[in-house]
Amino acid sequence: MKRSLSLLSLLAAGLAVGCAPGPAPAPVPPPAAPAAPVAPTPTPEPFYAGKTIRWIVGFAPGGGFDAYTRLIAKHIGRHIPGNPTTIVENMPGAASLVAANHIYKVAKPDGLAVGSFSESIIMDQLLGREGVEFDFRKFSLLGAADQATLACVVRTDRGIKSIAEAVGAARPLILGTVGTSGFTNDHPKALQATLGANLQLVTGYGGTAQIALAMEKGEVEGGCWTWESIKSTRRDWLERDFARIVVQQAPRKAKELAEVPLAEELAKSEGDRQLLRAVAAPAAFSKPYAMPPGVPAERVKVMQTALAATLKDVEFLAEAEKAKLEVNPVSGEDLKKIVDELLLMPPDVVKRLADVLQ
Repeated sequence: MKRSLSLLSLLAAGLAVGCAPGPAPAPVPPPAAPAAPVAPTPTPEPFYAGKTIRWIVGFAPGGGFDAYTRLIAKHIGRHIPGNPTTIVENMPGAASLVAANHIYKVAKPDGLAVGSFSESIIMDQLLGREGVEFDFRKFSLLGAADQATLACVVRTDRGIKSIAEAVGAARPLILGTVGTSGFTNDHPKALQATLGANLQLVTGYGGTAQIALAMEKGEVEGGCWTWESIKSTRRDWLERDFARIVVQQAPRKAKELAEVPLAEELAKSEGDRQLLRAVAAPAAFSKPYAMPPGVPAERVKVMQTALAATLKDVEFLAEAEKAKLEVNPVSGEDLKKIVDELLLMPPDVVKRLADVLQ
């Protein structure tokens, strides 16, 4: 009995100890207030958003430069961040020297003015001709749409199938020209000097479209500019046998003109062949595009990239094919290399050019 009581006492004491209150638990801190949301850094609006880019063409409406530029301006906006508006203006004069001088000296270097002028005016700079107020190397060069072949087109009723038939001819072949420089002037003069072709040049037309109109009216019998422009804007002449190509000049024959002689094939000396090649050299970057000197580099890059993308754009190419516009692009980087090389032409070649073309 005493043993049982002792056990009961121990159990009671254990329960009493187990039921004694322990130390109070540490207080739980209140939940922290949620952090304030961090506002995202706003993305800068592209420079060209809401802007208008002016495309200034150095020739009258209706010619090849005008056709190429209007088609490019139609499609390029969607390849420029900000999708700017584009407008095309014509500023003809002096075989596009007026437009080139405007882009170089007057247009603001803000990336909102693009010039379209003849590649041949680089010869005006090379030869130190009057009226040149630019250094081609300092333009912000974007690229070129094509690589061209020089060609002379003559009314069929003149009865000449090859420029060789104008060599020593009693009656001169009458050709229209744009000013006193550019391909329309320089190529015929080179043909006179190297082949002895009997040519009479009638100057003062505002562009190749005006020369073409003069041909249709019978004021002149032909003209010399690029085959790519002739076949895109005057293909009907060839189809209805109104006119034919009588000579071409390029590093190689155009595939559609396999039967038409290269001018250099008819030349009798290496010096004459060298002169003909030099006159045609700028055609390696036909339909160039440039902005003024001093445009911020990032804007130049945007426009170079956009032009390159446009010239590969499926919709653009479909329209170009429909309009018979050849597209063989030259990048802005390659264009700069070609320009630099041309302006380093050997002095003896430059002197011969000056003697013939001045």
